[in-house]
This record gives sequence, C-alpha cells and structure tokens, in this order.
Amino acid sequence: MKKLLIVLGVLFTFAASTMAQNLKFAHVNAQAVIMQLPARADAEKQLQAFAKQLEDELGIMSQEFENKYKEYMAKVQDKENPMSDLKRQTVEKELQELQARVEGFRNSAPTEIQKKEQELLNPLVKQVQDAIQELGAEEGYIYIFDVNTFLYVNETQSVDVTNKIKTKVGID
Repeated sequence: MKKLLIVLGVLFTFAASTMAQNLKFAHVNAQAVIMQLPARADAEKQLQAFAKQLEDELGIMSQEFENKYKEYMAKVQDKENPMSDLKRQTVEKELQELQARVEGFRNSAPTEIQKKEQELLNPLVKQVQDAIQELGAEEGYIYIFDVNTFLYVNETQSVDVTNKIKTKVGID
C-alpha cells in the first residue's frame, strides 16, 4: 500500500510537471498597439473636432445669455421707459432658464466627449482583441496577458507577442 502511494505520488508529480511544460503563455502591450494604429490618429481628429463643436455651441449659448442679460439690464436701468413688473419677471425667468441650459450643456459636455471617445475607440480595441484571440488560437497559447492590466508579468516565462499583433493589425 505504501509503495502504491509513492508510485502514485511520483506519477502525479511527473504528470503535473509534464503538463506545466506544455503550457504556452504570452504577453502583449495592447495599449501600445492601439496607439500605433493608423485609424487612431483619425479617431483623435474626430474627437477633437467634436470637442471643438461642443465648445463652439457653448460659446454661442453663453453669448446669447450675455446679450439678453445686457439688454435686460439696459431696460431695467431705463428710467424714462420703465419695464413693467410682469415684463421684468418674464425676462428674469427667461434668463434663468437660459442660464440653466448653458450650465446643463457645460456639465454634460465632458460626458458627451467620453461617449464619443468610446464610440471611436471601441472598434480599434475590438480589432486588437480579435488579433490577440486569432494569434492565441493559431500559436496555441493558453493565455495572452496584457501587460497594462497586470501588476506583474514575468517576461522570461512568457513570449512577447506585441510585434506579431502589430503585424496582424497592419502596423509595420
């Protein structure tokens, strides 16, 4: 019985070490690949144009508020032709609503820019992820780790496939 346990223990250790030797691990710097994609520059230009468009719209809205406020102040200070209380209240309400719209736009613009960035970058991320999965299947890797998402990657125990992924996505 004791010999059987020893034999089973040796066989288990041998099988585990043989299995571990056949495992293939790789790592990639996916962020570096995405940053070098030709479409990345175009996405960045589109994002900057979108941000500029929002900035311009905010400028127009702010200018509209300023103009209406100056007009209101001029009418309020006009002693010869005073504004009725009803008219003053109506204009003040309009100014408050316009100011609220400007502030709402100003507050929502960063969120809209983030959404646009995700919309533009998601296809690039997917392209790199697909290339990683394809390479993993072709070359029989068990795992391909992204060096940007792990605190530690032992690069001597895994293969750097960043250049292979760059080739797959069309980066020279």
